[in-house]
Parts: sequence; structure tokens; C-alpha cells
Amino acid sequence: MTMPLSDHEQKILQSLEKDLSIQFPLLEKKMKRSDTRFRPSFIVGTGILCTVVGLAFVIIGLGIGSVLLSVIAFVVMGAGSYFASRSVALARLRRHLQHAQPPPA
Repeated sequence: MTMPLSDHEQKILQSLEKDLSIQFPLLEKKMKRSDTRFRPSFIVGTGILCTVVGLAFVIIGLGIGSVLLSVIAFVVMGAGSYFASRSVALARLRRHLQHAQPPPA
């Protein structure tokens, strides 16, 4: 159940949005851009795939005794999980900011 913002809260939100757009114009441009190059689902899927492949190669590397392969696979696994979680967080933030827009007057 959502509760509408009061007039005072809407003014504060608009003031914060204005201040953020002045301080961080690139962030505003990225958040308002509707045609993103990569959809979050694609990035999350790729991140999960990298994590799983990295984990598999860590296990293989440890099984054959190759420390170098295990370390490289661990880095791939960490990068995959980072990009997957980062994409999810950005998608949530974007969705939250889109729903937080006050109704047109």
C-alpha cells in the first residue's frame, strides 16, 4: 500500500531533484535516458553466467592443481557477481526514481 506524498514532501523532493541535477548532470542524463544500450536483464544474465563459469573453473583449477587458473577464474567469478548485483541495484534505483516523480500539476 502506497501513501501519496504531502505537498511539503513533494516540494522537498523536487528541491532535492533540482539540486542533484545541478550537481550531477551526467547522472540525471543517464537516469532519464530511455534507450539504454544494455537491458539490466542482459547484464544480470551475463554476470550470473560469468559467476557460474568462474566457479566451475575455480573447481577445475583446484582439481588439476593450477593455482593461476583458479585465481583468474576467481577474478572472473567476482567480476560477474559484481556486474550482476550492480545492474540490479541500478535498475531498482531507476524504477524507484521513475515512480517517485510527482504527478503533473
